[in-house]
Amino acid sequence: MRYYLTQDTLIVRGAFRACSTGENGGIKNVTSLLIHQVQPSNPSNYLRLIRNTAYRRGLSPEAAFGLLIPEQSTHHAVFRYDQVTLFITAGVASEDPGSREIQSAGTSPNMDITTRIICTINGHLEDRDLLNALITVGKVEMETSSGDKKCTGWDRRGIIIGSEYSGASPSNNPENIGEKIFRATSYGAGYIRELFLKIPGRSSITSSFHIHTTIGGDRWIEWDKKGCPYYPCHFRGQRCDFCYCPLYPCEDETLGEWTTGSRSSGRVWSCAPCTLNHQPVVVHHLRRNPEASSSELISLLANYPLK
Repeated sequence: MRYYLTQDTLIVRGAFRACSTGENGGIKNVTSLLIHQVQPSNPSNYLRLIRNTAYRRGLSPEAAFGLLIPEQSTHHAVFRYDQVTLFITAGVASEDPGSREIQSAGTSPNMDITTRIICTINGHLEDRDLLNALITVGKVEMETSSGDKKCTGWDRRGIIIGSEYSGASPSNNPENIGEKIFRATSYGAGYIRELFLKIPGRSSITSSFHIHTTIGGDRWIEWDKKGCPYYPCHFRGQRCDFCYCPLYPCEDETLGEWTTGSRSSGRVWSCAPCTLNHQPVVVHHLRRNPEASSSELISLLANYPLK
Protein backbone atom coordinates (compact mmCIF):
# COMPACT_ATOMS: atom_id res chain seq x y z
CA MET A 1 0.00 0.00 0.00
CA ARG A 2 1.25 3.47 -0.88
CA TYR A 3 -0.35 6.84 -0.23
CA TYR A 4 0.43 10.41 -1.16
CA LEU A 5 -1.25 13.82 -1.31
CA THR A 6 -1.39 16.09 -4.34
CA GLN A 7 -2.75 19.63 -4.33
CA ASP A 8 -6.37 18.47 -4.26
CA THR A 9 -6.40 14.67 -4.01
CA LEU A 10 -5.46 12.01 -1.48
CA ILE A 11 -4.36 8.90 -3.39
CA VAL A 12 -4.01 5.45 -1.82
CA ARG A 13 -2.53 2.80 -4.13
CA GLY A 14 -2.34 -0.96 -3.75
CA ALA A 15 -4.12 -4.21 -4.62
CA PHE A 16 -7.33 -4.01 -2.58
CA ARG A 17 -10.53 -5.92 -2.09
CA ALA A 18 -12.66 -2.94 -1.09
CA CYS A 19 -16.15 -1.69 -0.40
CA SER A 20 -17.33 1.91 -0.72
CA THR A 21 -20.41 3.99 0.06
CA GLY A 22 -19.53 6.48 -2.69
CA GLU A 23 -21.57 6.96 -5.87
CA ASN A 24 -19.36 4.49 -7.73
CA GLY A 25 -19.35 2.22 -4.70
CA GLY A 26 -20.01 -1.43 -4.05
CA ILE A 27 -17.53 -4.27 -3.50
CA LYS A 28 -14.80 -5.09 -5.99
CA ASN A 29 -11.07 -5.41 -6.55
CA VAL A 30 -9.42 -2.01 -7.03
CA THR A 31 -5.94 -0.53 -7.21
CA SER A 32 -6.71 3.10 -6.32
CA LEU A 33 -8.65 4.74 -3.48
CA LEU A 34 -9.21 8.49 -3.85
CA ILE A 35 -10.52 11.48 -1.91
CA HIS A 36 -10.80 14.49 -4.22
CA GLN A 37 -11.60 18.06 -3.19
CA VAL A 38 -14.11 20.05 -5.24
CA GLN A 39 -15.81 23.42 -4.96
CA PRO A 40 -18.84 23.32 -2.60
CA SER A 41 -21.69 22.60 -4.96
CA ASN A 42 -24.19 19.89 -5.82
CA PRO A 43 -22.02 17.01 -7.11
CA SER A 44 -24.39 16.19 -9.97
CA ASN A 45 -21.48 14.90 -12.07
CA TYR A 46 -19.99 12.84 -9.27
CA LEU A 47 -19.05 9.83 -11.40
CA ARG A 48 -17.53 11.96 -14.13
CA LEU A 49 -15.47 13.89 -11.58
CA ILE A 50 -14.11 10.66 -10.10
CA ARG A 51 -13.28 9.26 -13.55
CA ASN A 52 -11.57 12.48 -14.64
CA THR A 53 -9.59 12.63 -11.39
CA ALA A 54 -8.31 9.10 -12.00
CA TYR A 55 -7.51 9.77 -15.67
CA ARG A 56 -5.55 12.95 -14.88
CA ARG A 57 -3.28 10.98 -12.57
CA GLY A 58 -2.75 8.07 -14.94
CA LEU A 59 -5.01 5.71 -12.98
CA SER A 60 -7.71 3.36 -14.19
CA PRO A 61 -11.22 4.63 -13.32
CA GLU A 62 -12.57 1.09 -13.56
CA ALA A 63 -10.12 -0.04 -10.86
CA ALA A 64 -10.74 2.89 -8.52
CA PHE A 65 -13.10 3.87 -5.74
CA GLY A 66 -13.44 7.61 -5.23
CA LEU A 67 -15.00 10.05 -2.78
CA LEU A 68 -15.56 13.78 -3.22
CA ILE A 69 -15.35 16.31 -0.43
CA PRO A 70 -16.93 19.70 -1.24
CA GLU A 71 -14.66 21.73 0.99
CA GLN A 72 -11.89 24.29 0.68
CA SER A 73 -10.95 24.38 4.36
CA THR A 74 -9.68 20.89 5.09
CA HIS A 75 -7.43 18.81 7.31
CA HIS A 76 -5.89 15.52 6.25
CA ALA A 77 -5.04 13.10 9.05
CA VAL A 78 -3.54 9.62 9.03
CA PHE A 79 -4.03 7.25 11.97
CA ARG A 80 -2.06 3.99 12.11
CA TYR A 81 -2.88 1.16 14.51
CA ASP A 82 -0.70 -1.86 13.68
CA GLN A 83 -1.95 -3.14 10.29
CA VAL A 84 -4.89 -0.68 10.21
CA THR A 85 -4.34 2.69 8.53
CA LEU A 86 -7.16 5.24 8.68
CA PHE A 87 -7.23 8.32 6.44
CA ILE A 88 -9.64 11.14 7.33
CA THR A 89 -10.14 14.23 5.18
CA ALA A 90 -12.42 16.72 6.92
CA GLY A 91 -13.74 20.25 6.68
CA VAL A 92 -16.43 22.55 8.06
CA ALA A 93 -19.40 23.14 5.78
CA SER A 94 -21.48 26.29 5.66
CA GLU A 95 -25.05 26.10 6.95
CA ASP A 96 -26.33 26.63 3.40
CA PRO A 97 -25.31 23.51 1.40
CA GLY A 98 -25.35 25.54 -1.83
CA SER A 99 -23.18 28.34 -0.51
CA ARG A 100 -19.58 28.70 -1.61
CA GLU A 101 -18.66 30.43 1.62
CA ILE A 102 -17.22 28.10 4.25
CA GLN A 103 -17.75 29.32 7.78
CA SER A 104 -15.04 28.90 10.37
CA ALA A 105 -15.47 27.00 13.61
CA GLY A 106 -15.29 30.26 15.54
CA THR A 107 -18.08 32.12 13.71
CA SER A 108 -21.00 29.71 13.70
CA PRO A 109 -22.90 28.32 16.72
CA ASN A 110 -23.66 25.17 14.72
CA MET A 111 -21.59 23.50 12.07
CA ASP A 112 -21.45 20.38 9.96
CA ILE A 113 -18.14 18.58 9.91
CA THR A 114 -17.91 16.93 6.52
CA THR A 115 -15.64 13.87 6.46
CA ARG A 116 -14.41 11.37 3.94
CA ILE A 117 -12.72 8.24 5.31
CA ILE A 118 -10.53 5.54 3.81
CA CYS A 119 -9.60 2.61 6.06
CA THR A 120 -7.04 0.08 4.82
CA ILE A 121 -6.04 -3.22 6.40
CA ASN A 122 -2.81 -5.04 5.63
CA GLY A 123 -4.09 -8.60 5.44
CA HIS A 124 -7.04 -10.62 4.21
CA LEU A 125 -10.69 -9.89 5.06
CA GLU A 126 -13.78 -11.57 3.63
CA ASP A 127 -16.47 -9.39 2.04
CA ARG A 128 -18.74 -9.74 5.07
CA ASP A 129 -15.92 -8.48 7.29
CA LEU A 130 -15.34 -5.50 4.99
CA LEU A 131 -19.02 -4.61 5.32
CA ASN A 132 -18.87 -5.02 9.10
CA ALA A 133 -15.88 -2.67 9.17
CA LEU A 134 -17.80 -0.12 7.11
CA ILE A 135 -20.70 -0.28 9.57
CA THR A 136 -18.28 0.14 12.49
CA VAL A 137 -16.70 3.27 11.00
CA GLY A 138 -20.09 4.82 10.19
CA LYS A 139 -21.44 4.08 13.66
CA VAL A 140 -18.44 5.62 15.39
CA GLU A 141 -18.78 8.75 13.24
CA MET A 142 -22.41 9.10 14.24
CA GLU A 143 -21.76 8.58 17.93
CA THR A 144 -18.89 11.07 17.95
CA SER A 145 -21.18 14.00 17.17
CA SER A 146 -24.19 12.91 19.26
CA GLY A 147 -24.85 15.19 22.20
CA ASP A 148 -22.55 17.94 20.91
CA LYS A 149 -24.60 21.09 20.31
CA LYS A 150 -21.89 22.66 18.17
CA CYS A 151 -21.69 19.66 15.88
CA THR A 152 -24.97 19.31 13.98
CA GLY A 153 -23.87 16.02 12.48
CA TRP A 154 -21.25 14.21 10.44
CA ASP A 155 -21.65 13.67 6.73
CA ARG A 156 -21.45 9.89 6.38
CA ARG A 157 -21.77 9.66 2.60
CA GLY A 158 -18.12 8.78 2.09
CA ILE A 159 -16.41 5.70 3.52
CA ILE A 160 -14.09 3.22 1.81
CA ILE A 161 -12.78 0.04 3.46
CA GLY A 162 -10.00 -1.88 1.71
CA SER A 163 -7.97 -4.97 2.61
CA GLU A 164 -4.72 -5.81 0.87
CA TYR A 165 -3.38 -9.34 1.02
CA SER A 166 0.01 -9.98 -0.59
CA GLY A 167 0.23 -13.66 0.30
CA ALA A 168 3.25 -13.15 2.56
CA SER A 169 1.45 -11.01 5.10
CA PRO A 170 -0.36 -12.91 7.87
CA SER A 171 -4.12 -13.26 7.56
CA ASN A 172 -6.18 -11.24 9.99
CA ASN A 173 -8.48 -12.20 12.83
CA PRO A 174 -11.64 -10.24 11.89
CA GLU A 175 -12.63 -9.70 15.53
CA ASN A 176 -9.20 -8.38 16.44
CA ILE A 177 -9.10 -6.13 13.35
CA GLY A 178 -12.61 -4.86 14.12
CA GLU A 179 -11.45 -3.70 17.55
CA LYS A 180 -8.47 -1.86 16.05
CA ILE A 181 -10.69 -0.20 13.43
CA PHE A 182 -13.09 0.86 16.17
CA ARG A 183 -10.32 2.32 18.33
CA ALA A 184 -8.61 4.08 15.42
CA THR A 185 -11.89 5.61 14.23
CA SER A 186 -12.90 6.65 17.75
CA TYR A 187 -9.61 8.44 18.28
CA GLY A 188 -9.53 9.89 14.75
CA ALA A 189 -13.09 11.18 14.77
CA GLY A 190 -12.58 12.70 18.22
CA TYR A 191 -9.36 14.36 17.12
CA ILE A 192 -11.02 15.91 14.05
CA ARG A 193 -14.00 17.14 16.06
CA GLU A 194 -11.81 18.83 18.67
CA LEU A 195 -9.58 20.28 15.97
CA PHE A 196 -12.41 22.17 14.31
CA LEU A 197 -14.25 23.10 17.52
CA LYS A 198 -11.19 24.54 19.26
CA ILE A 199 -9.31 26.21 16.42
CA PRO A 200 -11.39 29.07 14.93
CA GLY A 201 -10.80 30.36 11.43
CA ARG A 202 -9.13 27.20 10.11
CA SER A 203 -8.74 28.16 6.47
CA SER A 204 -5.59 26.42 5.27
CA ILE A 205 -5.06 22.85 4.17
CA THR A 206 -3.06 21.01 6.80
CA SER A 207 -2.12 17.44 7.60
CA SER A 208 -1.05 15.31 10.55
CA PHE A 209 0.13 11.77 11.28
CA HIS A 210 -0.84 9.78 14.39
CA ILE A 211 0.34 6.37 15.53
CA HIS A 212 -0.83 4.05 18.28
CA THR A 213 1.94 2.84 20.57
CA THR A 214 2.35 0.83 23.74
CA ILE A 215 5.72 2.43 24.54
CA GLY A 216 5.20 4.43 27.71
CA GLY A 217 1.64 3.16 28.02
CA ASP A 218 -1.27 2.45 25.68
CA ARG A 219 -1.60 5.76 23.86
CA TRP A 220 -1.69 7.72 20.61
CA ILE A 221 1.06 10.14 19.62
CA GLU A 222 1.08 12.80 16.91
CA TRP A 223 4.35 12.81 15.05
CA ASP A 224 6.21 16.06 14.44
CA LYS A 225 9.69 15.99 12.94
CA LYS A 226 10.51 19.38 14.46
CA GLY A 227 12.41 18.85 17.70
CA CYS A 228 12.12 15.05 17.49
CA PRO A 229 13.72 13.58 20.66
CA TYR A 230 14.90 10.51 18.72
CA TYR A 231 16.92 12.36 16.07
CA PRO A 232 19.17 10.93 14.77
CA CYS A 233 17.65 7.47 15.06
CA HIS A 234 19.91 6.05 12.30
CA PHE A 235 22.73 8.43 11.33
CA ARG A 236 23.54 12.13 11.40
CA GLY A 237 22.45 13.89 8.26
CA GLN A 238 19.53 11.53 7.74
CA ARG A 239 16.35 12.85 6.12
CA CYS A 240 13.18 12.42 8.17
CA ASP A 241 10.58 13.27 5.53
CA PHE A 242 9.38 9.65 5.66
CA CYS A 243 9.77 8.85 9.34
CA TYR A 244 6.82 6.45 8.98
CA CYS A 245 7.78 4.59 5.81
CA PRO A 246 5.22 4.75 2.95
CA LEU A 247 6.62 1.42 1.70
CA TYR A 248 5.67 -0.42 4.92
CA PRO A 249 5.37 -3.35 4.87
CA CYS A 250 7.58 -3.81 1.81
CA GLU A 251 8.31 -7.43 2.83
CA ASP A 252 11.70 -7.14 1.12
CA GLU A 253 13.97 -9.37 3.22
CA THR A 254 17.07 -7.49 2.05
CA LEU A 255 15.74 -4.52 4.04
CA GLY A 256 13.85 -6.05 6.97
CA GLU A 257 12.61 -9.30 8.43
CA TRP A 258 9.61 -11.10 9.87
CA THR A 259 9.56 -11.25 13.65
CA THR A 260 7.19 -12.08 16.51
CA GLY A 261 4.96 -9.22 17.61
CA SER A 262 5.29 -7.79 21.11
CA ARG A 263 1.50 -7.73 21.59
CA SER A 264 0.71 -11.15 20.17
CA SER A 265 2.37 -14.35 18.98
CA GLY A 266 1.66 -13.45 15.33
CA ARG A 267 4.25 -12.45 12.76
CA VAL A 268 4.90 -8.77 12.09
CA TRP A 269 7.19 -7.07 9.62
CA SER A 270 10.20 -5.38 11.23
CA CYS A 271 12.28 -2.81 9.35
CA ALA A 272 14.29 -1.54 12.34
CA PRO A 273 17.70 -1.79 10.60
CA CYS A 274 16.52 -0.24 7.31
CA THR A 275 17.83 3.24 6.44
CA LEU A 276 16.64 3.33 2.82
CA ASN A 277 14.10 6.14 3.17
CA HIS A 278 16.47 8.23 5.28
CA GLN A 279 19.03 8.51 2.48
CA PRO A 280 18.89 12.03 0.95
CA VAL A 281 19.01 10.77 -2.67
CA VAL A 282 16.15 8.34 -2.00
CA VAL A 283 14.03 10.97 -0.26
CA HIS A 284 14.49 13.39 -3.15
CA HIS A 285 13.47 10.72 -5.69
CA LEU A 286 10.51 9.44 -3.67
CA ARG A 287 9.06 12.92 -3.19
CA ARG A 288 9.10 13.41 -6.96
CA ASN A 289 8.01 9.83 -7.73
CA PRO A 290 5.72 8.70 -4.89
CA GLU A 291 4.90 5.34 -6.51
CA ALA A 292 8.55 4.23 -6.84
CA SER A 293 9.13 0.64 -5.70
CA SER A 294 11.66 -0.43 -3.09
CA SER A 295 13.79 -2.08 -5.81
CA GLU A 296 13.80 1.18 -7.78
CA LEU A 297 14.92 3.11 -4.72
CA ILE A 298 17.61 0.56 -3.89
CA SER A 299 19.01 0.91 -7.41
CA LEU A 300 19.49 4.63 -6.82
CA LEU A 301 22.04 3.80 -4.15
CA ALA A 302 24.31 1.81 -6.50
CA ASN A 303 26.69 4.76 -6.67
CA TYR A 304 25.82 6.08 -3.18
CA PRO A 305 27.07 3.83 -0.37
CA LEU A 306 24.67 3.36 2.55
CA LYS A 307 25.75 5.12 5.73
